[in-house]
Amino acid sequence: VTMPLAPGSAAMTEISSGSYVVANSLLDSWITISERGAFQTPSPTRSTQVRSQASRIGEALFFTSLMAPNNSSEGAHSRFTCETCHFEGYVDGRTHFTGREDIHATTKPLRGLVNNRPYFSRALDPDLATVAVNEFRVASAGSGVSEWFVANPADFPWLHDLGVDAESLSAEDLRRDLISFLMDFSHSENPNDALQHFSSPQEHGAEVFRDDCESCHEARLASDDARSRVPFADWARLILVERGAIVWGRNTYEKTGVVPYVHELGARVPSLRRLEKKRPYFTNGTAPDLTSVLARARFRGSEFFHDHAPADAAVLAPTDQSDVIAFLKLL
Repeated sequence: VTMPLAPGSAAMTEISSGSYVVANSLLDSWITISERGAFQTPSPTRSTQVRSQASRIGEALFFTSLMAPNNSSEGAHSRFTCETCHFEGYVDGRTHFTGREDIHATTKPLRGLVNNRPYFSRALDPDLATVAVNEFRVASAGSGVSEWFVANPADFPWLHDLGVDAESLSAEDLRRDLISFLMDFSHSENPNDALQHFSSPQEHGAEVFRDDCESCHEARLASDDARSRVPFADWARLILVERGAIVWGRNTYEKTGVVPYVHELGARVPSLRRLEKKRPYFTNGTAPDLTSVLARARFRGSEFFHDHAPADAAVLAPTDQSDVIAFLKLL
């Protein structure tokens, strides 16, 4: 027996003979299913409707096939969603072939994009509007239908539970909705926000990071604005909070030995926010954990190498490595 369910239904239990209740994270509600297969969702109230309707539709575009409803899964086609690679907005742990030469690349998180411009390691989309246009184009490729389609909520009844009462959603509306969600889609809460100050190893790790790493992974509030760089004295105050805003990245390319490079200039300096949720590390995915990242770090004068360093390059002392890892886990 099959029955229709709204996307986002994650867990189900029987509450009586033939009746079930389902947890749905997309609709932010419980769904009850009757013996006949009909399901009901409670309408969101003002007190629970924290985000805008546009943002919630954008969330549906991210986590469901609403972005490309006309595509199929036949042959080389794919009804993928953003979450196919960006699991829960972070990564899927895989290293993907880019389709160019022998270049492979790990997935980057799609959380916290709003202050981490530009986007993508190679294309460098300058803003979220460009990202939205390109993502609709890629998702609809091969469907035979233009990516500038109009979505009819009558074809997706669960949109009513997101508060959608319009007869149609234009192509421009859908792209605005996706942008709205990506602007809201911040990183998960920092589990260290209850700490009052750094421990001794974390403090020492922060000092080593400041001296040896921060020239690339800058403590900026906006990756493309050097004026937003935060002084060391303010790091703890902006890290030990639920929603820290430091990006720990730059909008420029660097060559640090992690080859092959995705771009002739190297790779874009990535953000280190919630670093533990982005494994494996390096563009080519060859570092399985932070211990491997720090063990391979090398220095020669003002030069820094993540990999393939010259023989005369210096290494980090073991204590420095472990303390930097303790600091990185706070980000």
